[in-house]
Amino acid sequence: MNRGKLVVLAVVGAALVAVVVWGLIRSTSSDDTLHVGVALPLTGDAAVYGQAIKDGIQLAAEQDAADGSARITLSYEDDQGVPRQAISAVRRLIDVEHAPIIIGGAMSSTAEPIIPVIDQAQVVLVSPTATKPELPGMSSFFFRLWPSDNYDGKMMAEAAYNGLGLRRVA
Repeated sequence: MNRGKLVVLAVVGAALVAVVVWGLIRSTSSDDTLHVGVALPLTGDAAVYGQAIKDGIQLAAEQDAADGSARITLSYEDDQGVPRQAISAVRRLIDVEHAPIIIGGAMSSTAEPIIPVIDQAQVVLVSPTATKPELPGMSSFFFRLWPSDNYDGKMMAEAAYNGLGLRRVA
């Protein structure tokens, strides 16, 4: 397994743990099972990322179940990495599955159009990898785990300049 995939799995696993803890604190269900909706690109051009994130979520849920720390049910929807599909997927997770928390918006192009949907429904959205700098300011229900493009770019430039001594790049 390559390093990038391991990083994604680790980030998603940590995210799921955080979401589960938050959800269990707020949970009002009588059986203390947390229902988490997941909207990811499971098919299409971005499926490789969606599948890696799904694997991380599944691993974290299985580990939580094995040690008895949380009972989680997961509902998956394929947003195909397409904004219109992402809106439909999130609406199904909210309206049909009644998920109080959604992991999704794997890309900025799918996270941005679903923010008004989760905002109106007052459902928490945790994006594992959306990077557009403006996203967090769009809703108090939106959280992301990956740094913004601005932060990423700054860190890479500093590493190239200071760490590698590069003065010109193309």
